[in-house]
Amino acid sequence: MGREIFFVVPGEAKTARERTSRARLAPDGVSVIQGHRYDKKDRREWKADVRAAAFAAMGTAGLLEGPLVLTVTFIRPKAPSWPKNACKGNWWPWALWKMPDLPDNLKKPVMDAMKGVVWKDDAQVVRDEGWKVQGERHLTLVQVRQASFDELDEQRAKAEGVICDLLSGALCSDQGEQDAWVEALVGAGETASQ
Repeated sequence: MGREIFFVVPGEAKTARERTSRARLAPDGVSVIQGHRYDKKDRREWKADVRAAAFAAMGTAGLLEGPLVLTVTFIRPKAPSWPKNACKGNWWPWALWKMPDLPDNLKKPVMDAMKGVVWKDDAQVVRDEGWKVQGERHLTLVQVRQASFDELDEQRAKAEGVICDLLSGALCSDQGEQDAWVEALVGAGETASQ
């Protein structure tokens, strides 16, 4: 098994950056001027906290290399208005399934803050998992580890199995039709790579 780091960031997790202005037409009436993105002060401070915790966890070791697996758990206290029992408006009071969105809005600032501290670039992350759970106070738990060849190979095999199941079952009624689908997929892949 490869290297692994784990660290905890206290405080409320902040979401991704915001735009200062909307996209608008340029004076020439043809081209578009995009709004600028920026981090508010609280987001800059949050990313600095993540960076400091990651730096402390890394110590003097170098950056993690190769494919990485990221697991981020956001612990958030329930709002006082959150129902205690299932009701018409919330059938799942035990889960934080409402705003903010987990995949992009909460994980992206964490990933951005670790660039150059934990990894060279967040493109190294081949698998990420995120959780929002209830707790007593705001905390963020971050685990990063190097992916093993076996788990990458297992994931590739699962993906190929799903494709084969789709081709042999739902999409194709006979072997000839299945072969035609495979040829079409392979042909599309070869065309895209040229």
